[in-house]
Amino acid sequence: VLIVDARHKPMPHDMLMREWLIAYQIPMILVATKIDKVPKTKRQKHLNLIAATLHLQPTESLLMFSALTAEGLKTVWQAIARLTIELPPVHNDL
Repeated sequence: VLIVDARHKPMPHDMLMREWLIAYQIPMILVATKIDKVPKTKRQKHLNLIAATLHLQPTESLLMFSALTAEGLKTVWQAIARLTIELPPVHNDL
């Protein structure tokens, strides 16, 4: 799960982490947190800025989440469950 602050344009370290996950082919769920702090009338603008800055592809989702209000909690857990079900098990050859 790659967490970014919904209130701000992604920072260079956010972009670097995304690039790293892509380079190592690690599946990711992108979550914009603190969405409760962004007025509903401005949310799409903020999400568009995040998506553009991180070069999201049309097939990628940007989920909204608020720890304060629990908005988006079910959606984030569903995305995690869906992703973990799709991943093959890791075998330890030790």
